[in-house]
Amino acid sequence: MGVVNNQVEPIWMNNEDRPINIRPVDRTHGWFLPPGRMGYLSLRFIGDESTLNMLAALFLFLEKWGSLGAKPQLGYGVFEIVNREDVKVRAIRYPWQVIGASFPECHWPDMRRFGFVRYNFLPKDSEWWMLVPGVERVAKRIRPAITTYKTVPIAPALKNEWRFHQWHAGRGDEKLMFGTLQWLDADGTKRLKSKVAVSWAYSRDNCWEVRGWGWLPKQTIANMVWDILRDSIAWQNAIQVPGSLESRPTGAWCEWMAKDVVRFLEDAK
Repeated sequence: MGVVNNQVEPIWMNNEDRPINIRPVDRTHGWFLPPGRMGYLSLRFIGDESTLNMLAALFLFLEKWGSLGAKPQLGYGVFEIVNREDVKVRAIRYPWQVIGASFPECHWPDMRRFGFVRYNFLPKDSEWWMLVPGVERVAKRIRPAITTYKTVPIAPALKNEWRFHQWHAGRGDEKLMFGTLQWLDADGTKRLKSKVAVSWAYSRDNCWEVRGWGWLPKQTIANMVWDILRDSIAWQNAIQVPGSLESRPTGAWCEWMAKDVVRFLEDAK
C-alpha cells in the first residue's frame, strides 16, 4: 500500500500542534485531543486479486461503521471513499461466507461480540456545539475547524456521559470497558485501552451524524454496556440535540451468530 496525493493538514487554529483539553464541568482532568489531520489523500494497493477484493470490502465496512488509524476511542479515523462505486465492484467479489464457520473465541477482538451505533440529528442552531459539555471551553481554537470541515469533537462529552453518569457497576469493570492509564493488579501496573469508541460529530447529507462501537468481551457486563450505548437519552444529554439512534444488533444484547456477522458485513457493501 502506498499513499499518493497527500493533501491533509492539522485542523486546529494556526496549525497549532498542542492538544486541546475538553473538560466537562464535572471533571477535573478531561480528555486531551491532539490536532488530528483532515483533507484528501489517495491510497494505492498492489496485490493478488483475492487480497485486493478483501481490502475493498473491508474499507467499505470501515467507511460505514468503523474508522481508520489511531485513537478511535477519541473519535479519530472517520473517512469517506470518493470512488465508492469502483471499490464496490471489487468488494462484491469477496465471499464473506468464508467466515461462516464457528471459530473458537480467544482474547482478541471478535466481531461476534461487537455492537455498532449511529446517532443522526438535525440541530436548529448552527452553533449547537457550544452547548456540548466541555466544548465551549475550547471554542476559540476549534471554531475554524468546525467552519471549514463541519466536524465537532464531541467524543469526550459522550464518554463522560456514559462513564460517569450512566455507569452503575463496579470500578474495575468500568476501567476494563472505558480504559485507564494505570491499572494495578497482581502482575503490576498496566495500561488499558478503551473498548468503547465514538466518532466526532460530522455533517452529512444536510444533517449531523455520530457513530460508535463497543467490544463487549465480558459477558457479565455486556448487557449493561450495550444498554448504555444504545440509550438515546444519554446521547441527547451529551450532544444537547435530540436525534434518532440506529444500532446493530438491534434490541437487547446477544452474541452474534456467524451467519449474522456475514449478513452484517455484506450489508456494508
